Amino acid sequence: MIINKYLLKDIIINFISFLVIINMVLVVTQILRVSDILVNFGFSLENVLLPLLFIILPTFSLTTPIAFFFAMISSVGRLCLDGEYGVIVASGYSLKQLSFTPLIFSVLLFLGLSWSGAYMEGWGRRELMNFLYSKTKTELDNIITNKLQSGVFLSDFMGFILYAEKVSDDRRHLSNVMIAPQKNSFFAQPDKLGKDPFGYSITAPKGEFSGSLENGDLALSLEQSVMIQPKASGENISVVRFDALKFDLMKIFSSQFIGSEPEEDDFRSYGPLKLYNYVTSLEKEPKRDEKNYLKARYLLHQRFGGSFSLVIFSLMAMIIGISDVRKGRSNTYYLAIAFVILLYVLIMALKWLAEQGLVSAPLAVWGFNIGSFLYAYYLLSRKSTLPMSESLFHWRYLLPRV
Repeated sequence: MIINKYLLKDIIINFISFLVIINMVLVVTQILRVSDILVNFGFSLENVLLPLLFIILPTFSLTTPIAFFFAMISSVGRLCLDGEYGVIVASGYSLKQLSFTPLIFSVLLFLGLSWSGAYMEGWGRRELMNFLYSKTKTELDNIITNKLQSGVFLSDFMGFILYAEKVSDDRRHLSNVMIAPQKNSFFAQPDKLGKDPFGYSITAPKGEFSGSLENGDLALSLEQSVMIQPKASGENISVVRFDALKFDLMKIFSSQFIGSEPEEDDFRSYGPLKLYNYVTSLEKEPKRDEKNYLKARYLLHQRFGGSFSLVIFSLMAMIIGISDVRKGRSNTYYLAIAFVILLYVLIMALKWLAEQGLVSAPLAVWGFNIGSFLYAYYLLSRKSTLPMSESLFHWRYLLPRV
C-alpha cells in the first residue's frame, strides 16, 4: 500500500506537469487562429482567453491520455533508475500488484473524460460559434454605423472594398455603389473565383441594407448590378449583369472564422442526448444521408469511448517504463512515442472504416478498446515473468501462447 501511494503521488505530480506542457503547446498552435480574431475584433482579454478556452477544453479527452501516459513512463522509469523497482520485486511485490493503483486511477480519469468528451466538445464548438456570432454583430454594427461614409472607400468591409457615393442618414440606402474583394481575402481565392479573382468588381446604381443584426439576417442588396472581370490574358473582359444581387453579410463575415462547413456537419455541436436522438432519427429514415449518418453514429460512440486509451496507456506504461537502466532511457521514450503514434493511427483507421460503413461504430470504438485492453493485460502478465534485462517486444512474447 505504501509503495502504491508513493508511485501514485509521483504520477499525479508528473501528470499535472505534462498536461500543462501539452496544453501550452496547443495554445501556441492556436495563436494564428486567435490572432485573426484580434485583428478583426480588437485586442482584449475576452478576445484572447474565451476563444482559447472554447478551443482547448474540448481537447482534454485527447491531451489527457497522452499526458498521463508520459507521466507514468517518467514515474515508472524513475523507479528503475533509482534501483527501487529491483528492491520492490525482491521483496515479493509483483508488477501486477504495482500496476493496480495506477490502473484504478486511470479508470477514474476515463470516467471523468467520458463526461468531458460527451459534453465539452459540443459545448466548446457551440460557445465558440456563439462568441464569434456575437462579435460579428458588434463589428458589423460598428462598420455600418461609424465607418461607412459617403464618398469614402471602406477597405475592411469583411474582406471587400466598398464604396458608395451617397449614404442615407438612416444608413440603409446607398447610391452608386462599387464593391470588390481585397487581394488576399478569403473571397479572392483562385479556386473560388477563377484564375484572376482580384480583377473583378461589381457596380450598381442603388444598394440597400435589409434585415437586422438582431435577427441575424442582415444583407446588402444591389439593383441592376454589373460584374466586370478581366480575362487572364488581359486583352478582354467579361461582363455579367444582374437584376438583383444579394450579399448575406452575417454569413459572409462568420465564414471567415467559423468556416464554410456544410450544414450536415452541425451535429458535432450537439450535446450527448441531442446527438443520440439525431442518430436515432436517422436510423428510422429510409432515405437518409448514409454518409452523414455513419459519421454521426461513430461520433456518438467515440465521445464516450475515445478516452479509454487512458486505461490502455496505464498498462502499457508499466510495460514500457520497466527497462534495463544499462540500455538508457532514450529507447524507452522512443518506444513510448512509437506506441502513441501506432495507437492513434489504428484509431483513425478504424474511424475511416466506420465512416465508410465497412465496420460498425460500436466495433470500431468499443471492440477496439476491449481488445486493446485484453492484449495490454496479456503483455503485462508476460512482462511480470521476465527479468528487467530482457525485452518483451519480441515475437515469441508478443504473440499469445497457443
